Amino acid sequence: MLQLIELIAKREKIGDLLAEGSAKAAEKIGKGAEKYAMHVKKLELPMHEPRINKALSLGYMVNPHGADHLDNMIDIFFNNFAQEPSVMVPDAVPLGLEPGPSKDIDPKRVALFKIFQLKRILHDSLVICHLLPYSLSQTIEITAKVTGWDTSVMEQCRIAERILTMCRMFNVREGFSPLDDQLPLRFFEPTVNGPLAHHSLSFEEMEQAKRYYYHLMGWDENGVPMTEKLEELGIDQITRIS
Repeated sequence: MLQLIELIAKREKIGDLLAEGSAKAAEKIGKGAEKYAMHVKKLELPMHEPRINKALSLGYMVNPHGADHLDNMIDIFFNNFAQEPSVMVPDAVPLGLEPGPSKDIDPKRVALFKIFQLKRILHDSLVICHLLPYSLSQTIEITAKVTGWDTSVMEQCRIAERILTMCRMFNVREGFSPLDDQLPLRFFEPTVNGPLAHHSLSFEEMEQAKRYYYHLMGWDENGVPMTEKLEELGIDQITRIS
């Protein structure tokens, strides 16, 4: 493995092919290699398995930059919260959500995912490490101490939604469509053996979750932010995407 990494770094032999990522490599190889390239929007998937994390799977699909596990929600934090309390769980309560164990990706789960995606985007913007378990209320305190800005949970979530919507506008302008908000087909099949031999995602279920996420975000059926949403977020003066 170290030898391969060195070849990639030096762009020598097969390393030259792999240096620009699996999507580009599969495109050059051809002959059906594309189905073996595990990426979303040309960003390779991290180690977190989507077949047993449906909310995480949705995040891989709809994140503006691709299969990222950080601007995301890992289901285990919520499915096991009784045994492993997490500061992320009470975060949802002030916003009217009651997280709990679930193997589904129903509207409640999608709404919960949206909140924690916004929280992660907010932490990115404030340059706060995702590994530090700050609650939303603590994030407000940190912001006030550092900047003097007396903000609120809802105001910060709104700012994060504005950022996410502008990212979406950029992607749509560059030609992205709902077809880019999809997982590799491999994850809709179980593995040949091992603990995931009987686990796979449902394509129809994930597409339905994606459509509901679009609805919650104020985007149309093609994932394009609606004029009303842009006006609500105060970004309607930005050049409208065609």
